[in-house]
Amino acid sequence: MFITYARSMLNRPQQRTIASQLTRIEARVRDLRQRTPADCVLMLEQLATLEAALRGVARRVIQCHVVACVPEGVALSEPEGRARLAELVDIFDRL
Repeated sequence: MFITYARSMLNRPQQRTIASQLTRIEARVRDLRQRTPADCVLMLEQLATLEAALRGVARRVIQCHVVACVPEGVALSEPEGRARLAELVDIFDRL
């Protein structure tokens, strides 16, 4: 059984940066939906660009997690450190 303590969160500048990136991605998805290209290759290129942008956001969040959340858990207790590392491995498995 793992002990769960209060978790580190993204700080305000990190939240603003990520929100800004997601807003740009959202606008590109809306634009793609409104002007769906008939050309399959063009559509696939647009989708690949969007996937790359989302992966960039995920990398930024993972970086914040590795820099702040994981070390905090390790400092709190061994079980919490193990839990946070297990979360990290699970996140990598899903990406």
